[in-house]
Amino acid sequence: MNDCQKHLYVSPLGDLLLAGNGAVLKGVWFEGQKHFPTAAEKWPWAAEHVPFVRHTCKWLDAYFGGEALPLFPLLQPVGTAFERIVWEELLLIPEGKTMSYKAVAERVATRQDKSTAAIRAVAGAIGRNPISLLIPCHRVVAADGTLRGYAGGLWRKAALLALETERVRRME
Repeated sequence: MNDCQKHLYVSPLGDLLLAGNGAVLKGVWFEGQKHFPTAAEKWPWAAEHVPFVRHTCKWLDAYFGGEALPLFPLLQPVGTAFERIVWEELLLIPEGKTMSYKAVAERVATRQDKSTAAIRAVAGAIGRNPISLLIPCHRVVAADGTLRGYAGGLWRKAALLALETERVRRME
């Protein structure tokens, strides 16, 4: 991600670092979260008119404002082929819903024409998701429905799920 620019978005749950290039969004991290890119300090700042900044901020404003969501910015998460398959599965979890790590692993296995996928490998890929919120890793929970493993903190995971549940309820 050496070709990235960065932008700071102030959210109700803490500052988010956005990273991208031109129209492409490559990363969204809460400040200080696990897997926060150490190279970010070297990236130049992007102005608000840069397409990835403009589109992502518009989406985040609607998301945190409880409004209908506009189209996603162009996403280009950097990861292994396996990680990208896992992240694609996360995009299929509807807003206001959750899915267990095991269920995600089963879907990944089906996508790969395998009988099983290792839950730990899937959980690891979920934890390394570089585009928080937009690739909704916060919608993945333990098999018993409890909240587990969110790089941005479990309190944020709970807040994001509550926010989405409320928006879905209002839009019905």
